[in-house]
Amino acid sequence: MKALKVIATTIVSVALLGSTVLAAAPSPTVKGAVKIKSAKTASGKDITANLVITPMSEMGSTPYAEVKAYLQSASDDFKAASDKPANLKGTDGATLEAKLKSLSGMDDVSNLKATEIVDVSYVENGKVVALPEETTIEFECADANIVLHQVKAGAWTAEGSLTTKVTTLSPFAFLSAKASKSDDKSGSDDGQKSPQTGEYVTKAVLAGAVILAAAGIVCVVRAKKSSAN
Repeated sequence: MKALKVIATTIVSVALLGSTVLAAAPSPTVKGAVKIKSAKTASGKDITANLVITPMSEMGSTPYAEVKAYLQSASDDFKAASDKPANLKGTDGATLEAKLKSLSGMDDVSNLKATEIVDVSYVENGKVVALPEETTIEFECADANIVLHQVKAGAWTAEGSLTTKVTTLSPFAFLSAKASKSDDKSGSDDGQKSPQTGEYVTKAVLAGAVILAAAGIVCVVRAKKSSAN
């Protein structure tokens, strides 16, 4: 009976340890998410609350027909450009490519990809309407540092930062000129990975389970010896 109690206690302890460690692990951040930090008109009016941002992934579920049409237009443009921003139509292809090279610091921007494509619309009383005046929008996007704005269907311009002035709203594409973590070969594969993935958190839990299980076995053996004596 003592042995069974020790084993049961060990199992419960392992379960509690696992739940505690996993609960303490931070949740992975959502990559590529775009947010509007602020939006102010030229006269100083804050219209942040009136702007609706819709990512391409939600095109099919948006309640606004205009937003769906805008995103479909952006999708068609990127498909026509084979998903290469440098091939998108701008003032002319060469001008847009030169601007992307300047902003990214890359000599070859053929592999530059959009991390996110969204539509931004001004909504009043449940309807998409035109901007009241020129507006400065400050975006937040951890995975991008170049913004493309579709000024009209089939025409895109490149912005040098996540803060841009616009007179009309339509789709925006967010590009990253930064090296991705998967491209970083400098780190060693010695198990020192972020606990956000949960991989090494799980290993820590298993290690704790082994230790507790071993301790339980020792207790059982000692209990048997004591009863034998």
